[in-house]
Amino acid sequence: MSLYFPLPNISTDIRGIKSIIFKIPNQYQTEIKLVSIPPKTKIDLHSHNESQIGMCVKGKFMMSIDGEEQILESCRTAYVIAPNILHSAENCFNEDAIGLDIKSLTPPTIHKETPTFLNHVNNIKLSTGISTSFFVGPWCEIMVSKIPKGGSMPMHKHTNEQFGIALIGKYIMQVSNEKQEFKYGQIYYSPGNIVHGAHNPFDEEAISLNIFLPHRYNKPLKHKR
Repeated sequence: MSLYFPLPNISTDIRGIKSIIFKIPNQYQTEIKLVSIPPKTKIDLHSHNESQIGMCVKGKFMMSIDGEEQILESCRTAYVIAPNILHSAENCFNEDAIGLDIKSLTPPTIHKETPTFLNHVNNIKLSTGISTSFFVGPWCEIMVSKIPKGGSMPMHKHTNEQFGIALIGKYIMQVSNEKQEFKYGQIYYSPGNIVHGAHNPFDEEAISLNIFLPHRYNKPLKHKR
């Protein structure tokens, strides 16, 4: 199995909730999960030992965290959950929704000043044609990238670990000397100081999420709730 393009575990429960799960044996013991939630379906109130950051990546759903509720729409709002905090999700709408969860067992402490819900910041258009915006969590940041036809991210490297998930469309992703046509349900992993890059030779715009551990572009935000 490739380190850079790991294969997922896929499961569907009796409610029709489908999970695509990737486990990465890095210092944070990271688990990345895409969860498809059918209409009128609820993920019951629960808690766990891991810290979690997540967002809606398709459709919309209601997220409840420690009694605080908010409707999450696709790539507009993210959330942060400290260990052992009760939370739930409900798709009370008429179309499928997909959520992204990033869980870590050993990230830095989530301070009480950290907001529960995060808005995106720093919209940037690169000279290569890619448009980006960011959600800044306490131990990582999520970059939403829109890659138009002909858009590219030249091969480069940095000390931060980086994960990526394709959401819409497809593009060519290369990590080290491995290359794949990248589309929904796939993930790449680039450890620190490994060269990687991407380009979109296809007609459709591609949208991907890129996760940096620790932060690469933006410092953690601390606001009172």
